[in-house]
Amino acid sequence: MIEATFYLESQSNSKEALEISVKKLLEEVKSLKNVKITRETFHEILEEEDEMGRIFFSSVVEVDIKTDFREYINLCMRLVPSMIEMIDSDVKIKGKELLEIFGDVSSTVNKLCKKYNLSIYRVGEGEGIKQGEIGIEEEDIEDAISEGGVLFKFVVEAKAKNEKFAMEKTKELVNDSGGLINRMVAKKVGEGEAWEGVVGMDALFFDIETLFDAVIKFSPVAMSIVDPEILHLNMAEIQNIGIDIAGIIQQLTFDVITRGIKGAQGSFRATQA
Repeated sequence: MIEATFYLESQSNSKEALEISVKKLLEEVKSLKNVKITRETFHEILEEEDEMGRIFFSSVVEVDIKTDFREYINLCMRLVPSMIEMIDSDVKIKGKELLEIFGDVSSTVNKLCKKYNLSIYRVGEGEGIKQGEIGIEEEDIEDAISEGGVLFKFVVEAKAKNEKFAMEKTKELVNDSGGLINRMVAKKVGEGEAWEGVVGMDALFFDIETLFDAVIKFSPVAMSIVDPEILHLNMAEIQNIGIDIAGIIQQLTFDVITRGIKGAQGSFRATQA
């Protein structure tokens, strides 16, 4: 089980609407079978003014929750807490169960990105690992896994001018996400001059947080955890993963709002990563 405090920030141009929306959201959470709210604290609603002189209302709600790891991740995407404090947690999870959680996150992010034509991946934002030849010494893999790393097999869709370029670009993106590739293969699907197909690989990620981030960015069409069989997540990792996922959803939401504002002004131009 996971026990944590979620800090939920809310804003509205209506004080009444703010109160109603927050209470309605908490009631929805309370109705979930695998979630227990043990404490909720509503902070004072403040009246503020933005840089353009417009009045708005804001408040923070503290919510203590008890739940399992999968529901915790779903709550991070649903409630989008601005901060999370762990009270007590210790998670041991099988690879198959973790893959189901990866599927939840990837599905949610994909729906947002496709619906609003957004992209969350930009080269240069990751850990920036530089790898020469593909391949990792077995001893180095074992050492990394003993220190909390994960050997992850996954397949991604790719488009490029040829197979070599597709593999090189995929390698660059994996390295940029903080992973090293042990093996890689590519297969063209369909006909045509441009190369379009799938790239499969075994990649080593040095911690579970980096792996979560990579899964969200790549949205694999197939994936499996090669090693270890059971993963142990400590409190810091659980907290950081939750904050990172909430941050991604928040950024996507902000991009949608920004797009709507700029679109209304007739000045928005979509950009691709």
